[in-house]
Amino acid sequence: MTKISDLSERDVAALDRVRRVASERGLPLVLVGAGARLLRVDWSFGILSPRTTRDWDFAVEVPDFETYEQVRQSVADRGTPLKQDTVRVQVEGVSVDLLPFGAIESPHGIVRWSSMELDVCGMADAKAGAAPLAVTERLVLPVSTIPALAALKLIAFEGRGREDDKDLRDFHFIASEYLRCGNEDRLFDELAAPLAEGTLPFHRAGPFLLGRDIAHQCSPETLARVARVLARIVEDANRHAHTLFGPSFDDAAERREGELSELFSAVLEGVASIDAR
Repeated sequence: MTKISDLSERDVAALDRVRRVASERGLPLVLVGAGARLLRVDWSFGILSPRTTRDWDFAVEVPDFETYEQVRQSVADRGTPLKQDTVRVQVEGVSVDLLPFGAIESPHGIVRWSSMELDVCGMADAKAGAAPLAVTERLVLPVSTIPALAALKLIAFEGRGREDDKDLRDFHFIASEYLRCGNEDRLFDELAAPLAEGTLPFHRAGPFLLGRDIAHQCSPETLARVARVLARIVEDANRHAHTLFGPSFDDAAERREGELSELFSAVLEGVASIDAR
């Protein structure tokens, strides 16, 4: 099983260079995307996702596009051409996406430059709640928490779900395994009453807890987006079950659709259980 300590030297060097460049300029950043999922879930708890891609995505808070471009130039490998219509750069031979957010956003969380349009809703929440994670003895990175990452996955799925289902797959994995991510003991501290009363079935407790944690860690604007996406997935559970589990024409199809609807409904109920701030 791959562990954090198994990261290649090139990956570690790439992550460290991004951290160092941002630190030298006083720019907040947070690791998000599949790389954050690997560090927070797969490798920290030994829970292996079916999706094994290794992407490194950093959300970087910048005051203007000039600063963003300076960061890209400082991070990128020398001699590597920098394209204007992508957030991807090569760092130590490793692909890294630098996602700008902050003062350059529109009120609706959209960043536009060149021919690019990037939805950065939820990235400020991920930055605000980021917790340090030791990648090596000398490299500590601010990494998105699992709930903030889950929210980002839903927002990303809303934007590109019909072209790419990877974000839905990641969210389904996180919601399915959330209890095992160090949250088992919290059940009886925080959900003892509904579990005892039978109003919250045990198999829904993990996704429900994830929804509560998303609500605690995200802004009202982000929560509104998250709730909308969850509701749409529940409404169209048949299609999304087909996407996640493949075609099926027997009783298994109906069972899988029901399980998917229950899981996403439980997350939505958890989100709604926390009063809006």
